[in-house]
Amino acid sequence: MGPCARLRICKSERNKHAGSCHYSLEPLMPDTSHALSLPLIQPSQAQKHVTHNEALRILDAVVQLVVIAADQSGPPTAPQSGDRYIVAPSGVGAWLGHDGDIAVYADAAWSFITPLPGWTAQVLAPQSAVLFDAVLGWQIVSTTLENTPELGINATADPTNRLSVSAPATLLNHEGAGHQLKINKATASDTSSLLYQTNFSGRAEMGLAGNDDFAVKVSDDGTTWRTALNVDAPTARVIAPEGLESIRITATHSATTVLNPPSPAGFAMLSSVSSNFPQANASMILCYDVGASPQLIVIWNGGAVTNLGATAPTDTNVPDGLIGIAAQNNGTLLLRNEYPNSLALDYCITWINGWR
Repeated sequence: MGPCARLRICKSERNKHAGSCHYSLEPLMPDTSHALSLPLIQPSQAQKHVTHNEALRILDAVVQLVVIAADQSGPPTAPQSGDRYIVAPSGVGAWLGHDGDIAVYADAAWSFITPLPGWTAQVLAPQSAVLFDAVLGWQIVSTTLENTPELGINATADPTNRLSVSAPATLLNHEGAGHQLKINKATASDTSSLLYQTNFSGRAEMGLAGNDDFAVKVSDDGTTWRTALNVDAPTARVIAPEGLESIRITATHSATTVLNPPSPAGFAMLSSVSSNFPQANASMILCYDVGASPQLIVIWNGGAVTNLGATAPTDTNVPDGLIGIAAQNNGTLLLRNEYPNSLALDYCITWINGWR
């Protein structure tokens, strides 16, 4: 019959006079419940209230589990009846050997309940929520998104991409006025940028990459990167290392202005943008070489420009009413303004197809 069944013998009413008997096997009842190990009342048990009350005590301790603390290794000096604690590692005193158990104080004594994986508890001091893991023990879990170490929205976050979102679009909306998206870095040598990828391989990046100059970079393979635009932080000068650069200058009247092309040779468009002077007259398109053998070709001008070649402009070789331009062998162009009425000229200069 085995240890898990008892033999029950009873006589059949019909056959009791004939002396026949009816035999049946009745399963044995376990002593405790399967999940919480609550004591069960056995058949024909005496003092059933003792077992019943013990089960209620366990339920009272673990249902809506709230403990005073989970970081103490020893019992408090003056516990109150009903106090509950989670025993921290290296339990001492009355808590010795009960690391991770739930310690319950009742009837002037400590009793202990061993948690099962998945149990949760609220901790009063410091306020937190904890989850029991069979391997790791009690672990703090966040009940809000505040200070959440990782968050995945329809995606899996990781230690690098701690916020991961998989969605057709992401909306960052205002709250009645403006809205800013802030990307902060620790030091100037760090990077804060937006990286655009194709199948997780970089194709374009814009931001502060390794310094405080704003840059736009592109790549066709995710490995080799070229800087298309760079904005110099101190001067706001826009540089296109691969062939385009625009700057704004003011040519003071009766003075020579030094221009610094981004490369020894190339093309330049000088557009007069002065509000008090017609743009076409003072504008020009140049082909220049400011290397060892300087050369200058004025491809087009608005009529108020004179080409001095490699001769530095002065107040004597630039006629009154004109703008003189010259190439030098030190990597510069010289612009002299002798336009009448003592007018200062504002120029927007675009360097094109320059090489470094």
